[in-house]
Parts: sequence; C-alpha cells; structure tokens
Amino acid sequence: MLKEDKHYYSVPYELIGREVKLIYTTAEVEIYYQYQRVALHERMDSKHHYTTTAAHLPPQHQWLTQWSPTYFENWASKIGPHTRLAIVDILRHRTYPEQAYKSCAGVLSLEKKVGKDRLEAACRRAIAYKATSLRLIKSILERELDKVPVEDEKPADTSFIVHENIRGAHQYQ
Repeated sequence: MLKEDKHYYSVPYELIGREVKLIYTTAEVEIYYQYQRVALHERMDSKHHYTTTAAHLPPQHQWLTQWSPTYFENWASKIGPHTRLAIVDILRHRTYPEQAYKSCAGVLSLEKKVGKDRLEAACRRAIAYKATSLRLIKSILERELDKVPVEDEKPADTSFIVHENIRGAHQYQ
C-alpha cells in the first residue's frame, strides 16, 4: 500500500508477505524486490482501492479479473429479472462495488444448487422485503419461502386509530 495515497498496488503472488520497496512519481509507482523491478503501475489517487495486474494473480485466481458490475448483471439477467434487480441492489448498497462481488457470486452460484426458478422466486421475495442480501436469499431458500407466492399485501391503514387513550389533533391546538 502506498500510504500517501492509501491505495493498494499488486505484486506477483509469489512475493505476497515479502518486503518490497516502492519508488513513485506523480505518474507511476514502481515496486522492487531485491533490487529488481517486479511491478510498474500507473499512480492512482483513489483511496482504499486496488490496482491489480492480472499476471500478478495465481493462475487459479486470474478469472477474478473478469468481475465487474456489468459481469454480474449480465449473469443475473440470464436467470431472471428479479435476480438481476437483487444483484443491482446488492451492488448499489456498497460504497465500492468490489466489496459486493463475493456476495453477488454467492447469490448467483445458488442457481446450481436450487435452479433458476427457485432462485428467481427467492430474489423476488427479498426485493419485496426491501432487504436484498446473500444471507436473506439463502434463508428464503432454506426455509422454502420461495415456494410461497409473494402477496401484494397492503399495510393496514394506521392513520386513524380509535382508542379512548388517543387524543385527536384538536387536543394540540
């Protein structure tokens, strides 16, 4: 991490946990290990973000570089409109979309376990609850609430309650 920018820059995965030296200008960040340059990045001023070069990831993690909000929205669209809305909502409620990628992957991977129809129904219910999250969608599926139709319930009209201990507006004039 470059402390001045509070920004993280990648190094080859073999060097994780090793001490490296950073040399930077206003435009670039160079990273050295044992006097050899191992990485060169464009300097970024976005705080608490990551700049990662795909080649720095271990082979089993290089597919993660494909992840983006568009990637997850397209994947969700193949399942159904409610799943897409749930993913958009999960992405929207995080300060940085990258923080939601694991949750999105978790929601979408449930399709393999329960199928498109059940996942779509669970996402529809989560949207109705106005609380989309991986945890809620899993709970809906585990409790099989996705099999219960979502009713378009209207909340009871509480604007006028009659009770002897409740005063009306005229009492406050």
